[in-house]
Amino acid sequence: MHFDSEAGNLGQGIPTERFDQVVGLCRAKDRLRAIINWLRNPEALERLGIRPPRGYLLAGPPGTGKTLVARALAGEARLPFFAVAPGNLQGSGAGETEKLIRQLFEQAERFAPSIVFIDEIDTIAPRRDEADWRGRQAVTQLLISMDGFQAPKGPVFVLGATNDADRVDPALLRPGRFDEVIPLDLPNREARSAFFALRLKNVPWEGEQDLERLASSTFGCSPAEMDRMVREATYSMLLEGQTAVTQIGLMKKIRQVVHGSEDLSQKVDQALRTHTAWHEAGHALVGWALLPCRKLDYVTIIPHERGALGFVATLPNETATNISATTIANRIASLLAGRAAEILFAGPEEGLTTGCRSDLASANSWAYWAITSEGLDPEFGLVSLPGLPPSIRSNFESRAAERVRYWLRQGQETAERVLKDHRDKLQALAEALLEQESLDGEAVKTLLEGPNG
Repeated sequence: MHFDSEAGNLGQGIPTERFDQVVGLCRAKDRLRAIINWLRNPEALERLGIRPPRGYLLAGPPGTGKTLVARALAGEARLPFFAVAPGNLQGSGAGETEKLIRQLFEQAERFAPSIVFIDEIDTIAPRRDEADWRGRQAVTQLLISMDGFQAPKGPVFVLGATNDADRVDPALLRPGRFDEVIPLDLPNREARSAFFALRLKNVPWEGEQDLERLASSTFGCSPAEMDRMVREATYSMLLEGQTAVTQIGLMKKIRQVVHGSEDLSQKVDQALRTHTAWHEAGHALVGWALLPCRKLDYVTIIPHERGALGFVATLPNETATNISATTIANRIASLLAGRAAEILFAGPEEGLTTGCRSDLASANSWAYWAITSEGLDPEFGLVSLPGLPPSIRSNFESRAAERVRYWLRQGQETAERVLKDHRDKLQALAEALLEQESLDGEAVKTLLEGPNG
């Protein structure tokens, strides 16, 4: 790898991106705005005898916009931007990686004040107690470069990016190197709505545009995933010879990204389709009856590429911060309702199938967490297993297992009771799924509550 500063192999000029193009991430943007003045005018801090920060580490899940934020900082500060990925700095020969790191900083210093952005820095500078000799040498060189001479024309500010700050060598997180770890969170509902409003401006659109519905259906999604949804909807529009994207078309792509593509090659016989319809109808009905705070988004019995023969998608209450014991018990009941509905339909022998492995795993996990971590079981008491030393934790495990069985038994009984009380609605929902294969939340609500529900 040869760095030619005059040719600008690494230098990307002054980026055109600005913070108003970064949706959400308000805390990160506010923190970075605070350093723009000293990046452009470092003398202000120097006159006060204060050493400006040398760099920040951007930490967050994949796709949250770490690269965009880094470019926007350089764009706002109107400073040269040098961006590298692991492949740019990892040499195969002895000493080559260290040489490449030195050349990067030498190049940035010639154009100082400037900003260096190192993506996936945990790959280049992993914890030395877990790294091989090449990794340890790279960490040492990076420390020397960040501690070393700063160009008299101005600072070289270093931004690192990682999905997991714990994987970065701790020495890099000390003052004078990465002075602060700035978390980049997944966008909240407001930010997701703003993302779609901004992203869809240049997309031809037909019909109603319900940004709130789009935001609700993308809970837990990163900006990169939401961008993919819009691109996939645009691709489909062009392939189908249409002239505009629609709400229905974009919602279909949202579900494809979130839940996986439909597996239309999988052949499902009528008996299995019927079992699946009753199974998913059971989940949907018990959730509707016991968890009104979780709005139903979508129900389908079409097999998907991730292995599911069908699923129920719900929209969580994003403002909820605490979960009651009753809510957890009702969630367990809704998870166990799929098997309960199959047994109600086919009887205790034919209805006992292997199609609820993930339901059982989730129900057990919820019960164990509520009992052993949150103190929500009066019989188990206020014992928190994660807070106990391993030497005595095992003393409580058998009792915890007993209480988990109790919570699961109660959940099963609750699910059976709700399904029997609403047997006619359960059957109507299962039949609708067999006929239409997929139903959105509003259609299910109308079926269960009536047109004026």
